[in-house]
Amino acid sequence: MRSRRELTLYEQLVLVAGDTSRDPGDFRTKSKHLDLGVAGAVLFLLLRGGRVTFQRGRFHVRGQLSLGDGELDKLLMNLMNKADPFKAMRANKWLRRAARAKPQDTVISGLIAKGFLAREDRKLTLLRPEAREEIVERLRAAVQDQERADEKTVALAGLAYAAQCLGKREFRDELKLQKTHLNAFGKHTGPVIPAVRAAVADRKFRASLLQGLLAALGIVVTLFFRYCSS
Repeated sequence: MRSRRELTLYEQLVLVAGDTSRDPGDFRTKSKHLDLGVAGAVLFLLLRGGRVTFQRGRFHVRGQLSLGDGELDKLLMNLMNKADPFKAMRANKWLRRAARAKPQDTVISGLIAKGFLAREDRKLTLLRPEAREEIVERLRAAVQDQERADEKTVALAGLAYAAQCLGKREFRDELKLQKTHLNAFGKHTGPVIPAVRAAVADRKFRASLLQGLLAALGIVVTLFFRYCSS
């Protein structure tokens, strides 16, 4: 398929994460963890390209971090400049740091440049819905085990599931019936996808903890004012 040759792993992830349920042309990226998924896709490609290696849960840089993608390479260079690039780092920490740089915005700009998306004001429009549909169908077939999936498709499925980017409308049956299969995809592609899953879980835990602290603070403030007014 043409779209498979043109689109990188992280570009396919952004497209499949887009919600087109309201309007086939209207493209909205609603996933709260897409930034972690894109960071995971970047790290996965760096690992496959020999730019980094993993040892005991930490990755080590073996040279300049580069994917051959100008804008993303600038983002990677900025990340390297903010820390010792050759110091071993846990994957979760690197993913969180990369996610804060909003790599999905860089990927979206690249998709606009390639003619897959268009932006007017703040609204994104999907110009080539057939490309996204090909990705969705390929993922669905892989998850349902209808065909022997290639490594990149397995990685895409694992990343999309780990970052919670598989739409519940399009992948309702797969999410309900194939959770074991989806989890297995992550195990078969190395340490990156489990790290993305752990980073998502850690973010959700921190958010729930903060929400709990704010709720507790609200109760304390309410009781304080009641006490003062009594």
